[in-house]
Amino acid sequence: TIFTKSGYTVSLFEIMRNPDYANTDERHWICAYLNSMSPPPGYKFPYTSAQVLSFYFETGPYTASEALEFFKKYMETHNS
Repeated sequence: TIFTKSGYTVSLFEIMRNPDYANTDERHWICAYLNSMSPPPGYKFPYTSAQVLSFYFETGPYTASEALEFFKKYMETHNS
């Protein structure tokens, strides 16, 4: 119910589990949101879940497209 812009009617679990959704923006947003809530051990995610949501709904300092590009091109590709 959080990421509602896409119009998908499947659950968060379906988007994360099903490879048909692997390259969707929603999967990247869900990953950023989950990492902000509970990053993997040894991994420091730089944003809170509230900040991720503010990026998604464009109520924060960046547009959704800017934040998504950062998550996809930097956060998902750099290990340190």
